[in-house]
Amino acid sequence: MATSSFTAARAFRAGFLVGAQSVVDTDVVTVTSGAPGPEFGNVTDWVSLMDIRSEQSPGPLGTSRPRDEILTLTVWIGAFRPGGVDQEQVASDAAYALLEALDHYTRQTDTTVGGTVWWCNLTGFQSAGATAESLLDGGTGRLIEIEATFTARVRITGA
Repeated sequence: MATSSFTAARAFRAGFLVGAQSVVDTDVVTVTSGAPGPEFGNVTDWVSLMDIRSEQSPGPLGTSRPRDEILTLTVWIGAFRPGGVDQEQVASDAAYALLEALDHYTRQTDTTVGGTVWWCNLTGFQSAGATAESLLDGGTGRLIEIEATFTARVRITGA
Protein backbone atom coordinates (compact mmCIF):
# COMPACT_ATOMS: atom_id res chain seq x y z
CA MET A 1 0.00 0.00 0.00
CA ALA A 2 1.44 3.31 -1.05
CA THR A 3 -0.10 6.71 -1.40
CA SER A 4 0.85 9.54 -3.73
CA SER A 5 -0.05 12.33 -1.31
CA PHE A 6 2.19 13.99 1.26
CA THR A 7 0.24 12.15 3.98
CA ALA A 8 -2.31 9.40 4.31
CA ALA A 9 -3.82 10.95 7.45
CA ARG A 10 -7.02 12.28 5.87
CA ALA A 11 -7.76 9.09 3.95
CA PHE A 12 -6.96 6.93 7.00
CA ARG A 13 -9.23 8.98 9.27
CA ALA A 14 -12.07 8.85 6.71
CA GLY A 15 -11.61 5.09 6.25
CA PHE A 16 -11.56 4.52 10.01
CA LEU A 17 -14.79 6.52 10.38
CA VAL A 18 -16.54 4.39 7.75
CA GLY A 19 -15.17 1.22 9.36
CA ALA A 20 -16.29 2.25 12.84
CA GLN A 21 -19.77 3.01 11.53
CA SER A 22 -19.89 -0.43 9.94
CA VAL A 23 -19.14 -2.39 13.13
CA VAL A 24 -21.45 -0.68 15.62
CA ASP A 25 -25.20 -0.18 15.73
CA THR A 26 -25.41 3.46 14.67
CA ASP A 27 -28.99 3.63 15.91
CA VAL A 28 -27.57 3.31 19.42
CA VAL A 29 -23.96 4.48 19.10
CA THR A 30 -22.93 7.88 17.75
CA VAL A 31 -19.80 7.63 15.61
CA THR A 32 -18.25 10.98 14.79
CA SER A 33 -15.09 12.70 13.66
CA GLY A 34 -14.44 14.96 16.62
CA ALA A 35 -16.25 15.13 19.94
CA PRO A 36 -20.01 14.63 19.94
CA GLY A 37 -21.57 18.03 20.51
CA PRO A 38 -24.92 19.23 21.76
CA GLU A 39 -26.53 18.44 18.40
CA PHE A 40 -26.40 14.76 19.31
CA GLY A 41 -28.95 15.22 22.08
CA ASN A 42 -29.11 12.43 24.63
CA VAL A 43 -26.18 10.39 23.38
CA THR A 44 -25.51 7.39 25.59
CA ASP A 45 -22.73 5.60 23.68
CA TRP A 46 -20.21 7.11 21.32
CA VAL A 47 -17.04 6.61 19.34
CA SER A 48 -15.22 9.85 18.53
CA LEU A 49 -12.19 10.08 16.26
CA MET A 50 -10.02 12.76 17.80
CA ASP A 51 -6.34 13.63 17.32
CA ILE A 52 -4.33 12.15 14.49
CA ARG A 53 -0.54 12.40 14.44
CA SER A 54 1.92 11.67 11.67
CA GLU A 55 5.58 10.75 11.92
CA GLN A 56 7.49 10.40 8.68
CA SER A 57 10.90 8.96 8.01
CA PRO A 58 12.86 8.36 4.80
CA GLY A 59 11.85 5.24 2.90
CA PRO A 60 14.01 3.31 0.45
CA LEU A 61 16.16 5.39 -1.87
CA GLY A 62 14.63 6.16 -5.22
CA THR A 63 13.74 8.95 -7.58
CA SER A 64 10.41 9.69 -5.90
CA ARG A 65 12.00 10.14 -2.44
CA PRO A 66 9.41 7.97 -0.64
CA ARG A 67 8.73 8.29 3.08
CA ASP A 68 7.34 5.83 5.57
CA GLU A 69 4.53 7.29 7.65
CA ILE A 70 3.33 6.16 11.05
CA LEU A 71 -0.15 7.46 11.85
CA THR A 72 -1.52 7.52 15.38
CA LEU A 73 -5.25 8.06 15.83
CA THR A 74 -6.78 8.78 19.22
CA VAL A 75 -10.31 7.43 19.61
CA TRP A 76 -12.58 8.34 22.51
CA ILE A 77 -15.16 5.76 23.47
CA GLY A 78 -17.90 6.39 25.99
CA ALA A 79 -20.88 4.60 27.46
CA PHE A 80 -23.43 6.20 29.79
CA ARG A 81 -26.10 4.37 31.73
CA PRO A 82 -28.63 6.25 33.83
CA GLY A 83 -29.10 5.01 37.36
CA GLY A 84 -27.13 4.17 40.44
CA VAL A 85 -24.00 2.28 41.32
CA ASP A 86 -25.42 -0.93 39.84
CA GLN A 87 -24.97 0.61 36.36
CA GLU A 88 -21.18 1.07 36.66
CA GLN A 89 -20.40 -2.42 35.38
CA VAL A 90 -23.08 -2.19 32.68
CA ALA A 91 -21.53 1.05 31.36
CA SER A 92 -18.04 -0.44 31.57
CA ASP A 93 -19.09 -3.56 29.65
CA ALA A 94 -20.68 -1.41 26.93
CA ALA A 95 -17.59 0.80 26.52
CA TYR A 96 -15.22 -2.16 26.34
CA ALA A 97 -17.50 -3.93 23.84
CA LEU A 98 -17.16 -0.90 21.54
CA LEU A 99 -13.37 -0.99 21.90
CA GLU A 100 -13.37 -4.72 21.18
CA ALA A 101 -15.43 -4.17 18.01
CA LEU A 102 -12.97 -1.54 16.74
CA ASP A 103 -10.00 -3.75 17.60
CA HIS A 104 -11.53 -6.71 15.78
CA TYR A 105 -12.27 -4.51 12.75
CA THR A 106 -8.66 -3.28 12.39
CA ARG A 107 -7.03 -6.56 13.37
CA GLN A 108 -9.15 -9.03 11.40
CA THR A 109 -11.96 -7.54 9.32
CA ASP A 110 -10.19 -4.76 7.40
CA THR A 111 -6.53 -4.59 8.37
CA THR A 112 -5.83 -1.89 5.75
CA VAL A 113 -8.76 0.33 6.83
CA GLY A 114 -10.33 0.56 3.42
CA GLY A 115 -7.01 0.31 1.60
CA THR A 116 -5.67 3.52 3.17
CA VAL A 117 -2.71 1.98 5.08
CA TRP A 118 -0.54 -1.13 5.12
CA TRP A 119 -1.81 -2.15 8.54
CA CYS A 120 -3.58 -0.75 11.60
CA ASN A 121 -3.64 -2.04 15.17
CA LEU A 122 -4.91 -1.03 18.56
CA THR A 123 -1.67 -0.11 20.34
CA GLY A 124 -2.94 1.09 23.69
CA PHE A 125 -5.82 2.43 25.72
CA GLN A 126 -6.57 3.97 29.07
CA SER A 127 -9.64 4.46 31.18
CA ALA A 128 -10.21 5.86 34.63
CA GLY A 129 -12.57 2.92 35.04
CA ALA A 130 -15.03 4.89 37.10
CA THR A 131 -17.66 7.59 36.71
CA ALA A 132 -16.66 11.22 37.20
CA GLU A 133 -17.66 12.79 40.52
CA SER A 134 -19.87 15.38 38.78
CA LEU A 135 -22.23 12.62 37.61
CA LEU A 136 -22.09 10.68 40.86
CA ASP A 137 -22.96 13.71 43.00
CA GLY A 138 -26.29 14.24 41.27
CA GLY A 139 -27.09 10.56 40.96
CA THR A 140 -27.44 11.07 37.21
CA GLY A 141 -25.86 7.82 36.12
CA ARG A 142 -22.65 6.05 35.32
CA LEU A 143 -20.23 7.00 32.53
CA ILE A 144 -17.19 5.03 31.43
CA GLU A 145 -14.77 6.64 28.97
CA ILE A 146 -11.87 4.97 27.20
CA GLU A 147 -9.13 6.72 25.25
CA ALA A 148 -7.72 4.30 22.69
CA THR A 149 -4.76 4.63 20.33
CA PHE A 150 -4.74 3.02 16.91
CA THR A 151 -1.46 3.01 15.01
CA ALA A 152 -1.12 2.54 11.24
CA ARG A 153 1.74 2.47 8.75
CA VAL A 154 1.91 3.46 5.09
CA ARG A 155 4.46 4.52 2.47
CA ILE A 156 4.24 8.00 0.94
CA THR A 157 5.55 7.92 -2.64
CA GLY A 158 4.88 11.39 -4.03
CA ALA A 159 4.76 15.13 -3.42
